[in-house]
Amino acid sequence: MIRQVLIGVVEAYRRWLSPWTPGACRYEPSCSRYALLCLRYHSTPRAVWMATARICRCHPFCRGGLDFPELPPSAPAKDREPDWQRLSALLEPPAGNS
Repeated sequence: MIRQVLIGVVEAYRRWLSPWTPGACRYEPSCSRYALLCLRYHSTPRAVWMATARICRCHPFCRGGLDFPELPPSAPAKDREPDWQRLSALLEPPAGNS
């Protein structure tokens, strides 16, 4: 029950609030997708802990990059694949930085 409420909160954030904010997450998958993956494949307390730790790591001074949560072998491949378009934007050097 609590897990479903948390998934609903994260999905509502992704649908209604995230489009109105600048893309600031420095990781792939984004922090909200990371939280959803944790909630789908781990117990609720562990998922909350993992998502909270990830959000605390995502700040302007971190390097970022690929950071997938530990997933069981039974997880489908689509949950292990990065969003390549978003990832290329993360790894692309800033313009004017020669």
